[in-house]
Amino acid sequence: MALEISLKLLLSILMYSSIVMVAFSMFRMTAMDDPKVIAVIGLSVGAANYYFKFIVLSQLFILISLMLFIVLSMILLRIPFLYSALMCITGLIYAFVVDMVVSMIFIGLHLTTAEELNSPRLLLFALMNISFILINTLTYLFLKRYKIGFIFIARKFHTSNGLKPHNFLWATVLIIGVAYAQFTIYNMDLQSMHFVMLIVMVLILFVILNYSYNQNKRHINDRFRR
Repeated sequence: MALEISLKLLLSILMYSSIVMVAFSMFRMTAMDDPKVIAVIGLSVGAANYYFKFIVLSQLFILISLMLFIVLSMILLRIPFLYSALMCITGLIYAFVVDMVVSMIFIGLHLTTAEELNSPRLLLFALMNISFILINTLTYLFLKRYKIGFIFIARKFHTSNGLKPHNFLWATVLIIGVAYAQFTIYNMDLQSMHFVMLIVMVLILFVILNYSYNQNKRHINDRFRR
């Protein structure tokens, strides 16, 4: 059991780290060469994905992962909320396509069946996720090597003057909306550990948003004083 938990958690973190790398390289973000930013987002989103997918068994785990991906990218990269959403959604669409291709290959090689994909054996789960991560890594290296990406969009939306307040408002609405959907759709017990973890995650995100907002406001004020 401990081995299974550790392996699934590790693969989930590595999987989302590879998705972050591809998304950053697709939009020619300077952070695609920053291992710290990639590690923070990959670790946060990957751990949340594991918890809500395998522990809570929530069908909203993809939406929760996307929400974290968008908010953290907006804060760490200092890009507008809508551009962050565009980049992250594009990255996840790419991930869905690669996941479908990997599944079709494993089915075509008779290593698994469509029915077994819903609850794969641990070895099969590991092999498929490792294949997924390798494809993402190769895609990242290819995009970086040949400088293929939506750089014209990045230049238009990226700002060094600080983020406008409405970006933090949209991020707040997204966090509250996803948390409310998780709570209401699955009728979470107010005394359950899962409910406590959800509230803790939301509070942490609000603390991060508040800190980022204050830093952003200070940055803007400093620029006007110069």
